[in-house]
Amino acid sequence: MSLIRNWCSPYEVIADVGAGHGRLSIALAERQHRVYATERTAPGYAELISRVMGHPGIVALKGDGLQPLAPYKVDAVVVAGMGPGPIRHILDPRHEGPFIKRAVKPLALAMGIQGARREAKVLYLHATPITI
Repeated sequence: MSLIRNWCSPYEVIADVGAGHGRLSIALAERQHRVYATERTAPGYAELISRVMGHPGIVALKGDGLQPLAPYKVDAVVVAGMGPGPIRHILDPRHEGPFIKRAVKPLALAMGIQGARREAKVLYLHATPITI
């Protein structure tokens, strides 16, 4: 997580796509970032809300991939803690509507290694700008 937090340091507003339990969102908000945390399923969104409630600087959004970010301006996008299938789905322009065509944003991708120690979960961090 520290690798992603450090990568995000120059950006003010960050999208945490597929935020899960909100650990990264909370860590970023504690570093004074504004965070839009997205979660796709109703149970996942409810869990996210319960964990980030009361943390200033975090807005939880329900929706698939980048779609819930359409009305918001973000400086960077983080997709972390999931395998390549969900990441491909999130970045597939057929699913993202107008948001994916709006602007060039830096993107951090971090894929976990199953069975790895928590400290060694980042397999790949990709910081190439994408068009969103």
